[in-house]
Amino acid sequence: MRARVVGSTLVEVERRVGELEEGLMMGQMGGRAKVGAGAGYVDDDDEDEDDDEDESDSDSDGAGDETNQGAAISTPKLRRHVAQYLAIRQLMERAGADHPFLLSLEPRLQRVRNTLLLDMGAALRQAKARAAATPGKGQSRLLEVVGMYSDMDEGKEVIKALKGGS
Repeated sequence: MRARVVGSTLVEVERRVGELEEGLMMGQMGGRAKVGAGAGYVDDDDEDEDDDEDESDSDSDGAGDETNQGAAISTPKLRRHVAQYLAIRQLMERAGADHPFLLSLEPRLQRVRNTLLLDMGAALRQAKARAAATPGKGQSRLLEVVGMYSDMDEGKEVIKALKGGS
């Protein structure tokens, strides 16, 4: 019975990793889409209501032009991807992280982690620029992105990003 549960968990982990890679627009070789660091995270008008006025401000003064496209990174979508990554890690722990199949997935998960860190860094730079350009706005987004780093237990990375080292 235990082998059946472990087997189904392994299949579930592999499926979720594939879905997350697809959501992050990572190719088969683990590369990013060539559009820019924030590819896949462009804010939609209906997706993040509290940033609607902020976006029009950043588009007009250039404060939000941190990605190649100049579009804001969607924090709700980024938050979902971080949650998916954390759920995969929990499933792996439950199945036994030392399982050979799960060990073979580590390079893919490392690329997913690195991609998430790049995208969170871009979102953090955008939020910082928005908060500096328009006092009173952008702080909630800044705190939200810092919280994502915290959820992933990436304190050193957020410090690097805040200092401008990423």
